[in-house]
Amino acid sequence: MRYRPKFLYTNPTFQNPTGRTLAIVARRELLDLAARYRLPIVEDDPYSELGWQRPPPPALFDLDDHHLVIRIGTFSKTLAGGLRLGWLAASDSIVDQLALIKQRTDVCRARC
Repeated sequence: MRYRPKFLYTNPTFQNPTGRTLAIVARRELLDLAARYRLPIVEDDPYSELGWQRPPPPALFDLDDHHLVIRIGTFSKTLAGGLRLGWLAASDSIVDQLALIKQRTDVCRARC
């Protein structure tokens, strides 16, 4: 691979603006590819709870055996449109790294 991406960002469930959902077979293929190249995946999942015909396929995060997926979401789509509150799910090591980055960002905001 000539250029090595830092991560892959995807919105695999009810993708905006098309509303398309990545099939479970394609999700597994994407995870296999990410594992081969040790490529982290950021799974943006704000819409999975909005399905009304049938449940969506499992999240990439739930299928990931290699701890490469960071799943992010929001409550603004299901609870209140003005609510700006999100969540993140990842392996312990990734959460620890992100918490350290957040801490440094908060502490250095006024001084750095």
